[in-house]
Amino acid sequence: MFNTPGNSKGDFLEQTKAAREERALEKRRDAAAALIQANVRGWLGRLKFSQTILNDIDEIIPDVLDDTDKLHYKPATEIYHQALKFLFVWKKERDKERFAKLCRYLVASLDSDCPNIVMLVYL
Repeated sequence: MFNTPGNSKGDFLEQTKAAREERALEKRRDAAAALIQANVRGWLGRLKFSQTILNDIDEIIPDVLDDTDKLHYKPATEIYHQALKFLFVWKKERDKERFAKLCRYLVASLDSDCPNIVMLVYL
């Protein structure tokens, strides 16, 4: 007879405690999901950024053949800005051929008579 009111109070406190723990668990789960999403979005953004720069450098720098007379040179400022971006994302193993292509283009551009095209590199 006296156990019924105590049991309902105890049951109520247990239900409240369980609901509180459930909300805390849900909050931690949501925070973990947001952290995973932020990391994946950041990684995908960095990947897209690098790929865009690599595509730009591939488009702007032509292949230098033995006959440099037929080569159409780009303005030095344009090449300079693309080279800076390229060196920002450069990785030795992945971009070895792109770097060699850039160097061949710079060496070939030194033979040009136009000062807007020649890009001198000072190290």
